[in-house]
Amino acid sequence: MQLFTFEKVEYSSSRKSYTMLLKNSENNDLIPLLISSNEAQSLSLTNENIKLPRPRSNELIVNLIKKLSGNIKSVIISKYENGIFFSNINLEINQEIINLDCKPCDAIEIAIRQNIPIFLSDNVLKQINFENIIEKQTLDEGYESFNQSFDMKDIKDNLIDALNKSISEENYEVAAKLRDRIKKLKT
Repeated sequence: MQLFTFEKVEYSSSRKSYTMLLKNSENNDLIPLLISSNEAQSLSLTNENIKLPRPRSNELIVNLIKKLSGNIKSVIISKYENGIFFSNINLEINQEIINLDCKPCDAIEIAIRQNIPIFLSDNVLKQINFENIIEKQTLDEGYESFNQSFDMKDIKDNLIDALNKSISEENYEVAAKLRDRIKKLKT
């Protein structure tokens, strides 16, 4: 296994979609993983440490594990099959090691939030060809047929609530980031 870190989220013009970039800690190789626009938004919020008024899914998972007196140990991207990456969150609860199957994006978001290591298995690294890796990937099954409309007013309202909370708590750095996100939604 090799240690990786979350680098950034970027837009892939070739696929007209987003990628999450993971960076090899030893040789600085970048591994792009295809993600949906919702996952890109969520990862960006987590990476920028922006808190919304209500807990998001990754916060719920972390809070639940803590309430069960558990510790999240690591994230492992363990498999690459048919253009899809698979991962596990490794945790310990009551001295028992548990490996939870998880989408890589969700696992990476938890790793960012909890500052835990991200590993890619040697098998995955052998399987992937670094050239044109994005062209070979697909989103998890269900995304391609999944068509959800989002109410932009609700999204803006949630961001505005978070902005107001940040201002009232005098957390101006987060408030500025939220302001910028709101501006982007308006354009």
